Amino acid sequence: MLLLRSVNLPPALGVMGRHGRLCIVGSKAEPVGLNPRLTMPNELDIRGVFLSVCSPEEINAIHADLYQMMEQGQLSPVVGMELSLEEAPKSHVEVMAPSAGGAVGNIVVLPASGGSKL
Repeated sequence: MLLLRSVNLPPALGVMGRHGRLCIVGSKAEPVGLNPRLTMPNELDIRGVFLSVCSPEEINAIHADLYQMMEQGQLSPVVGMELSLEEAPKSHVEVMAPSAGGAVGNIVVLPASGGSKL
C-alpha cells in the first residue's frame, strides 16, 4: 500500500515484477514526481481506481475477491487505529495528519463504544 505517494511510488516500481500493475485508490490532490522510465524495463502499468464509477455487479465481484483473498491468507488488512463512532471526526484528521507521524494501517470506526476488537 502506498501511503505517501511522493516517497513510496518510485521505490515500489523498482520491486514490481514484469507486467505488474500498481493501482492507486485515493490520493491527495497534489503532484507526484515520477520518472516514467521506471515503468519501462518491466512494462509496468499504473492505474487510478475510482470505485464510485463501478456497477453494483463490479462492486460485488471486488468484495468477493477481497474476502476470498483474506480467507486464503493472501491479503491481511493492517489496522493502525480503532475509533468509536463518537470519535469518527478524528479519523479525517488522522488521514490528513497522522498523530503517529506517519500512517501505519487502516483506521477502523467501530459502530458502538467498547465494540469488539477486530
